[in-house]
Amino acid sequence: MSLDIACSFLPSDCPLLNHILLSYQKHHAPSQSQIPENAAVDEKLRVIKPHYGIDNSKFQPIIRALGGVKIDLPLSRIPPAQKRVTKMLKDIQARHLHAQEKSLALSKQVQGGNSNTPVA
Repeated sequence: MSLDIACSFLPSDCPLLNHILLSYQKHHAPSQSQIPENAAVDEKLRVIKPHYGIDNSKFQPIIRALGGVKIDLPLSRIPPAQKRVTKMLKDIQARHLHAQEKSLALSKQVQGGNSNTPVA
């Protein structure tokens, strides 16, 4: 499933896609399995092609089509990150403004205390 999603949506120069594809080829690819000489093989294979507009010219892997497999993932209870990110950005901005004010006050103090020496 991860290979299907990765090859369909990620560009070919994405490191995550390369990692997933190499791992699949090393451990699970149909080309790596032994072919029994005296038995019939009933494997259904399919080619994964990227969606239109995805720059993925390098990879179109052949994978096993698994019949009867249904993956049902429950919704995650992770809160949205927007509030946390907004708070973090406001904190960074406040620290930056505080540092600017402190620098300005120090600059004024240096200029006011010794007017003959130029400030570099």
